[in-house]
Amino acid sequence: MLIEELQQLENPDILKIIHQNIDKSPHELSLKLKNNKGIPHRAISEQVSCYQKAKTKLPSFIEKSILFEKNALEQSSSEFTARYKSSLISGDKLLDLTGGLGIDDVFFATSFNVVTYCELNPVLAYLMRYNLKKQNILNIEINNFDSIELLKNSDDNSYDWIYVDPSRRDENRRSVDLEYCTPNVYENMELFFQKSQNVMIKAAPAYDLTEASRKFPYLSEIHVVSVDGECKEVVLILRNTLLTKNIKIFAVSLNSKNGNRFISSDYFTEKRIKNISEIKTYFYEPECSIIKSNLTALIAKQLQISFINNSSPFLTSSELIKDFPGRSFKITQWIKFNELEIKKYLKQNGIIKANITRRDFRLSVDEIRKRLKLKDGGNIYLFFTSDINKKGIMIVCEKVI
Repeated sequence: MLIEELQQLENPDILKIIHQNIDKSPHELSLKLKNNKGIPHRAISEQVSCYQKAKTKLPSFIEKSILFEKNALEQSSSEFTARYKSSLISGDKLLDLTGGLGIDDVFFATSFNVVTYCELNPVLAYLMRYNLKKQNILNIEINNFDSIELLKNSDDNSYDWIYVDPSRRDENRRSVDLEYCTPNVYENMELFFQKSQNVMIKAAPAYDLTEASRKFPYLSEIHVVSVDGECKEVVLILRNTLLTKNIKIFAVSLNSKNGNRFISSDYFTEKRIKNISEIKTYFYEPECSIIKSNLTALIAKQLQISFINNSSPFLTSSELIKDFPGRSFKITQWIKFNELEIKKYLKQNGIIKANITRRDFRLSVDEIRKRLKLKDGGNIYLFFTSDINKKGIMIVCEKVI
């Protein structure tokens, strides 16, 4: 999107067209408006597409009539993760090195007196200025230049926090390795700590947590954050005043519907003993942030339930655990993996479609579905994994409501 297009979108009549067509097909809308002179049909259709995505990602921003940029919206934090991050830190001054759409900064502005937003892209900087006016936010300063150069040339060493969300796109390919992101946080960490004692880094949900513990000697906390059961980001907190191997790790599960959140924590390097047992009446799959944080054993110990093997996070119990942090099921059957026997079982029970999950199992979900000729969906849940003796099994479940 061009700045000229953004300026056209500021026209109240154009904004009215966007809001009147908010539920329409962006492509069809663009074709409909294409021959109308003076109407930026491409920019309007992009805004409609963005608004449709923002309904779930940024619901409280919709009513404020702000404008979006497609790629920036895709890469931005959701308001749920942004609000959580802003609850972790506070102070006088925060510097955001990679401003983007500025969602994180809107929430940081409630925890800091001054937030300095840096963004190299002039369109995004222009967009941020417009959106801040719409939201009447006055304590965010906007800089449209390279944040690393700003740090190198600045005499200001008084930032309470530096925040960075490195770009995870390298030559149109997504990368979760921070070494190949911009800015390179590994190369610039010394510079960061010259200007602030505290650094927060947002990383991709697939980022290797062990890599973080190796690369960052001042790593203090790791927060694995999910929203509605989907892992969204890994947040790293570094403190220049704290050199310790006792890194605290948090599994954070946020709910977009009612704002509830579940948090479990332990030390990242803590060794946890797994209690393994035969398969019992109930089956559990922990929430993804718990699995990613390697805190399943801690949850199992707290709830006094058992693993079904030593390689997967699947758990089992004789009694139903209410409010389990994840998915809960009642087991109707479990079968040793033999393709002929399983096909026979499925035919006898009229199972032609099912929800399939696999862990610690040699076949992929697509391979399982193809071999067993199963469609996706329905009320039956099939889990493919191994038993206590490392033999492949299929566990048939119904979801506990």
